[in-house]
Amino acid sequence: MTFLSSKKIEHLDIVLHVNTTAVTGAVVSSVKNNSGKVKVYSFAQSNFAFKKSSTTDFLTESMLNSVKNVAQSLSQQELPRLKKEKGLDTSIRRIHYVLASPWSLSQSKTVSYSYQTPTKVNKDIVAKILKQEKEIFTKGLHKSDNDIVSYEQKIIDIKCNDYSVSKISNALVSKLDVSCLISITSSDVLNKIENAVHAMIHPKREDAHSSLLLDLGAIRASSVNEDYVLIRIFGEMTDILVIRSGLLLHSSSFAFGVHTLIRSIANGQNVPIPVAYSYFTGSEHAETADTTKVAIERALKDWGESFKNVIQNIASSMPLPFIFSVTTENDFQEVFRKAISNLYTDHSVVLANYSSAITGTQIESPVQPDNITLACIYSIASLQENS
Repeated sequence: MTFLSSKKIEHLDIVLHVNTTAVTGAVVSSVKNNSGKVKVYSFAQSNFAFKKSSTTDFLTESMLNSVKNVAQSLSQQELPRLKKEKGLDTSIRRIHYVLASPWSLSQSKTVSYSYQTPTKVNKDIVAKILKQEKEIFTKGLHKSDNDIVSYEQKIIDIKCNDYSVSKISNALVSKLDVSCLISITSSDVLNKIENAVHAMIHPKREDAHSSLLLDLGAIRASSVNEDYVLIRIFGEMTDILVIRSGLLLHSSSFAFGVHTLIRSIANGQNVPIPVAYSYFTGSEHAETADTTKVAIERALKDWGESFKNVIQNIASSMPLPFIFSVTTENDFQEVFRKAISNLYTDHSVVLANYSSAITGTQIESPVQPDNITLACIYSIASLQENS
């Protein structure tokens, strides 16, 4: 049984995207439509509670409440509607839990081996390398937190004698490079997410995925030969990814995102969160424009300092691509693009369009909640179709 069955027997799956600001649930068909597109029947979304002071416990509680809201909406509204209007069998075959920062932490790494004489390598050797890297990554984390579990490990690229290969079978090589990505999460948090869903929906199977890894699938599909730094700025986090020829070479994150920016401005000006948010939607009052500008610049400067520190660390180990590609909430795109342009005048700073490019041609959907959720749906479908 696959997400996209080769047999035209339609089942329903749910993709539950738990990101930094909201939970989005999508009811997805197991078969493509007549145009070869992934078929999404309906969406439900619940935004996290957002206040001026935010702790980890508060953020987790808000996330779990959003999971419950989405599960309730899908089970009590969307699935009955699909059964009534379309006559579908609304039993859920599989739920895909897609975890973004801060619910998931991913590490990318390239492991290189040089052999004095040509040596045979195969998929078992590559699997052993991935297992070793997983153990190394999780071992250090377990010293401080036994709750950590590795839930997804993927080979991103394999190079034999500096040439990328899609398959490896007893090849004679002098040099082997294996690029992998390993994702971890809190087993307690994952269990709580699953329990919240199980109270209303009972799937036959469940899988967990890294939002970052699925996002990379859309990147590879739409910009295979491009080199750039992808900067993802959402809720409480900023992710920085170095992409070369569609492959992930490095990923880093720091705890400062859109919500952090708004909270900093709200606290600095002693105004409610909605007022601080309105500064970015063009609805602020003229008489407060000067003080608003100062508050925004101060908060962006704090974000910029964290951003520069991460970029400098990356640049110390590898050359940076010329293009910086930014993806964030629509109201903040130009704000962050300009902030990065001012910091790095010798780079081209553009707005990312890979997600909308791939989802616009590959997904049939009644609504579009956000491009990253749609990109994740596309990548899950591709992974399952090719498995």
